[in-house]
Amino acid sequence: MVAKRAYEPAIQFPPFLSLPLSSIKDVYINLDWREHMRLINPKALVDHPEAVVRNRHQSVLPWAYNRIHLRGLSYSYINASPMSVGEGEHREKFIACQGPLDSGHMWRMAWEQDVSVIVMLTLPVENGDEKCLQYYPEDEGDI
Repeated sequence: MVAKRAYEPAIQFPPFLSLPLSSIKDVYINLDWREHMRLINPKALVDHPEAVVRNRHQSVLPWAYNRIHLRGLSYSYINASPMSVGEGEHREKFIACQGPLDSGHMWRMAWEQDVSVIVMLTLPVENGDEKCLQYYPEDEGDI
């Protein structure tokens, strides 16, 4: 008699998703609470005058414990957070950030974090509103 094989999904889900539903729910409740507390209890980090002028949107702020720190500056703040998807050799790393107001901080972050690809999800100007400083050269000869 041949034993039946259990169903194996084509996609390997993160171990987190194999937890009991109640545990997953607890994690999201905790995350929601922490986000709520972050919004009602602003920290000195994001209230600092240098941080305020580096945020395109004052309502979209990084978690203090999970953000990129610029090196060699008197104030290390940039509105950018590291992210990763997958595990082991299949782990991909990303940085999520707002459209920059100052290209110097953007390029400094890219250099310090060894970024090889930048994906811009907006145009510099949409419907007459600036959405992102054009931090890249217009022509290949400008590089």
